[in-house]
Amino acid sequence: MAIPISTDARRPLSWLPGMPGAMQPLHLFVTLVVVAGSLAVGHSLAQLPYTPQPLQWTTLGVLATIAGAFALRVPGVPVQVSVSDTFFFTSALLFGPAPATVAIAIDSFLISWRSGHRVERLVFNTASPALALWVGSQAFFAMARTPPLSHQSTISSEAIVLPLVVMTAIYFLINSGFTAIAVALERAQPALRLWRRHFASISLYHFAAASASFFVVATVRSLSVFALAVVLPLLVIFQFAMRSWLGRMGDAQRHIAEVDRLHLSNKRLEGALLEISAREQRRIGLDLHDNLGQHLTGTAFMSKALQQRLEAQQLPEAVEAGRIVTLVNEAIEKTRELSRGLVPVVSGADGLMASLQRLVTEVEDFFSVSCRFVCVVPVLIDDVVLGTHLFHIAQEAVSNAIKHGRATHIIVALSASGGSGRLAIEDNGVGIPRMPTHTLGMGLHIMGYRASMIGGSLEVTREPNGAGTIVKCSFPMRMHV
Repeated sequence: MAIPISTDARRPLSWLPGMPGAMQPLHLFVTLVVVAGSLAVGHSLAQLPYTPQPLQWTTLGVLATIAGAFALRVPGVPVQVSVSDTFFFTSALLFGPAPATVAIAIDSFLISWRSGHRVERLVFNTASPALALWVGSQAFFAMARTPPLSHQSTISSEAIVLPLVVMTAIYFLINSGFTAIAVALERAQPALRLWRRHFASISLYHFAAASASFFVVATVRSLSVFALAVVLPLLVIFQFAMRSWLGRMGDAQRHIAEVDRLHLSNKRLEGALLEISAREQRRIGLDLHDNLGQHLTGTAFMSKALQQRLEAQQLPEAVEAGRIVTLVNEAIEKTRELSRGLVPVVSGADGLMASLQRLVTEVEDFFSVSCRFVCVVPVLIDDVVLGTHLFHIAQEAVSNAIKHGRATHIIVALSASGGSGRLAIEDNGVGIPRMPTHTLGMGLHIMGYRASMIGGSLEVTREPNGAGTIVKCSFPMRMHV
């Protein structure tokens, strides 16, 4: 049977003569496999007339072909399973390599033909498993030193276990290895890595088929060849039971896929809502600055002019006018603070750098700690949304350093290299606790969420000596031109 390949390895292979130099090794390899497989099939066909009990081994071959037509795909794994390999192994043990080799060649040809493969792939898929089973069967009888087990062989059942394991391993390694090499040559990828990814997982299935074959052979040898009529229906029942089980597994996988799809939709919705919220905050902040701020500024000028006229006339109402001017100026400052909170990063490629510089200056003024902004090479970011998320990450990290880490020295560093940027906040505090508090844990969660929204990652670590915390945010960016 042709070994299945996962979906991303199923595109047709260009196994055609006369391909350019890059494809010559593949063409040569496929040709060698097809020639060797054809010799094995030809030798087996020549031996068939001399193989006794044709009714029995023909029955096994027909059953294997039928089982191959109803192969079951394991959900989530690039594997098709059926009881056909059990029939092939059983035929090889009971009647020798010839019937099993011819049967598996026919079965593999039909599977590849039904899959719509081109001629060159069809002949490869036919030759590879036939050659693998022929070599494995020859190794079995060479190790066991016995004729086919239905020919009055006196070997004990225990003595065939190791040769059967060797036969199965040879069959699996040759068949899967040839396919992995062909795909690797066609794609210019390491064959071993492809084999591990697509084929290593199905090794247990082949050894399970060999175990079932051992059971069938032991039963037949204890009774008679006609015991196959009793044993083989059990394999068919097993096939249908597996179909039901795999069907339930498929339903579970589809349910998980639907949950993943809904989760992805929710993440996209969260991102859209966050972007809408950021836009609205920015709109409100700009309205506060441009509209209300300008209105209050005009009011302050008019109030100041009124105060001056009242003072010129030496009227007592000049004192009240002065108080109004003070209150209006305070309102202007509060409006500016609200605007900066809603729009922390102004438009322009250097907006983030300016905002981070303002942040460290305010931290030094308000908390009396050493706080520096380091940006050796200017990092120019046109994306205001990206800059806003990075500013809030820095703001939260600095706040945590002061409130929870009791830091006295903080460094906010911004850098870029190629298509990625890096924001780092380092402090000399007591270090992030091993069990974060509720407020600290929420802050870390929000920083991580913001990092994920900009396609980046967040890493929070303690200094090696336990003193201080380093918050690193790596993010993709489009460099300003």
